Amino acid sequence: MTAMKRILFVDDEVQVLEGLRDNLRRHRRQWAMVFVSSAQAALTEMEKEPFDIVVSDMQMPGTDGAALLGLVRERCPRTVRLILSGQANRDTILRAIPLAHQFLSKPCDPLVLRTTLERLCALQDLVDNDSVRSMVGELGALPSLPRTVAELGHAIECTDVSSQRIAEIVKRDPPLAAKVLQLTNSAFFGLPTQTNTVEAAIKYLGVELLTALAQGAHAFVASDQAKNGAELADALQQRAISVARLAKRLAPDPKNAELAFTAGLLHNLGMMLLALQAPECAKRIVSASVGARKPWHVVEAEGTGPGYALIGAYLLGTWGLPLELVEAVAYQHAPNAAPARCPLELMATIHVATTLVESMSLGADEPLAGVDVAFAARAGILEKLPSYLNIARQDLSSARGM
Repeated sequence: MTAMKRILFVDDEVQVLEGLRDNLRRHRRQWAMVFVSSAQAALTEMEKEPFDIVVSDMQMPGTDGAALLGLVRERCPRTVRLILSGQANRDTILRAIPLAHQFLSKPCDPLVLRTTLERLCALQDLVDNDSVRSMVGELGALPSLPRTVAELGHAIECTDVSSQRIAEIVKRDPPLAAKVLQLTNSAFFGLPTQTNTVEAAIKYLGVELLTALAQGAHAFVASDQAKNGAELADALQQRAISVARLAKRLAPDPKNAELAFTAGLLHNLGMMLLALQAPECAKRIVSASVGARKPWHVVEAEGTGPGYALIGAYLLGTWGLPLELVEAVAYQHAPNAAPARCPLELMATIHVATTLVESMSLGADEPLAGVDVAFAARAGILEKLPSYLNIARQDLSSARGM
């Protein structure tokens, strides 16, 4: 049986804690919940036994929510950290971004809270790997490229810059795109539905906040370890853009083209995290892939430890991104293993796009050899694969001519 999840709630208002206790009473057989009214009391409870999730108010006397979550990240990185706040101003958001995985508005809709916690618990059961959970938990920010920050700065100087132009810049920077989606899918903004494309997300973020977000993520890259992985991270971002562009072209329904682009853009976020947190490991995988002319996930499977697809999916899930994006990333190499609820069209598009881009980058004689034929037949695209390969070759030729 799966062990009960331990969840810690921190708020200096006793009536808020009582409300949380009442709203979550039905889950007391599933979750071991502890309610405390100060950061110090929370740290004391953590010393007794670690928690899977911590939900903290932002504004508290003494040690506030952001400071508390910083200590949680330092002492127990595998713990998922949520901020519960009634203030959605820019400064509050920017201060919480490196520390909180998700943001909830206060007062919090009980259904939103329960759904968020249930999904996080399910995600932790899926990725029952302490190294992955710690790697994601230790992350403050994935770095944006310096040119992204510069381009955004130049764009903002133009008084008539459009949101479409801003979206074009963000879509060339996968980590920033992921952060934009993380914010707009948080309860801070109270949107009625989840946002799964960069264009839709940017409509809800002011340009000022977006720029500050990019600058903050870029400034975060200060360690020698991060600098050592910068060159590889740049190459990985270019790979992500190639997959995203191809996925957009392969999407059968034009209405879903931007969704396919977003999933493609985020497909190797896990490898980007490895390049930042464990650059030597990432370099070994990429080098072995080139030397043996085998895809990354095949090289990973021959070793030990989780694959980059699972790491990326856990990161996106922890950040609260839509489930369809999380699952497209998680099952990009094994689409037939995906749950029945996963949309076949998106799964097929991302599977083919990632397979073709990587196979062609390795100079494979048969780029389609890595496609799951059984899944392709189930998704109704088996006969389309030759035409997909032609499109991929056109894309590759076009990119080389740029």
